Amino acid sequence: MARFIVRYRRYGPKPEDAAERVARVPGTRVVEETGRMLLVEGEEAAVRSAFPDAEEWLVEPERTFSIPDPRPKVERPPR
Repeated sequence: MARFIVRYRRYGPKPEDAAERVARVPGTRVVEETGRMLLVEGEEAAVRSAFPDAEEWLVEPERTFSIPDPRPKVERPPR
């Protein structure tokens, strides 16, 4: 299942019923919630159907980035 970041675009906190909107759509669930955003798991069409008013909500797929290991590596054993 894909994960999506749903961000409230207006000034101030998101509406209190935002998580309830997701709960009403079968096959979706809120993974995490902040004051202006939701991390939602589900199919893209289902998540977008919970937030049809595009001028208030931005729905984008979650992106992850691999972070390089900052520790030095030994390329060959010492003599």
